[in-house]
Amino acid sequence: MADLTRLDPLASPIALEEVKDHLAVTHDDDDALLDRLIASAVASLDGYSGRLGRPMLSSRWRLAIDRFARGAIEIPMTPIRSVEAAGFVTSDGDEPFAADVFTVAGVGSLSSASILPASSWPSQPNGARAYIDFTAGYGPDPDDVPADLRHALRAIVATSYANRESVSMLNAPLTPVVNIEAAINRHRIWSFGHG
Repeated sequence: MADLTRLDPLASPIALEEVKDHLAVTHDDDDALLDRLIASAVASLDGYSGRLGRPMLSSRWRLAIDRFARGAIEIPMTPIRSVEAAGFVTSDGDEPFAADVFTVAGVGSLSSASILPASSWPSQPNGARAYIDFTAGYGPDPDDVPADLRHALRAIVATSYANRESVSMLNAPLTPVVNIEAAINRHRIWSFGHG
């Protein structure tokens, strides 16, 4: 069994001021509402459980698995910026491996990255789980996130701001704008759990 946990707080690649510019809102009366709509839009897309299946801004993650399998272990998220540590979690805490115990392939690629043992994985203590700590995302700066994704977020916020209920006046469900869905789908990880 594998568990994937975000170690950093969720961060937004769009700011309140740029959303207000997008909406042509010049007052501060709705700032709290817009902040909530931004957080909701980002949370719906970002991370392993979001619609994208990947983080937008760089963030640290922990993959916890029952044990290291023979050979390479694929990290189920892209783009991987770095792998900081791997080791075992015991009742006494983390027991990280020395840096020369493993190598990493595929860092910086939009395709998958994996961690491989330099020769073989160390013996696993009884009751311990294996872990891999890594950083994933397009980069640390909002400008590192593809422009079409940032626009999609602004458009989702704008749609939510203009239509604060889940149905329109005609009692028809709101449907996403085609170009927003196209942008999301271009950057989405299509695999089990994200399809």
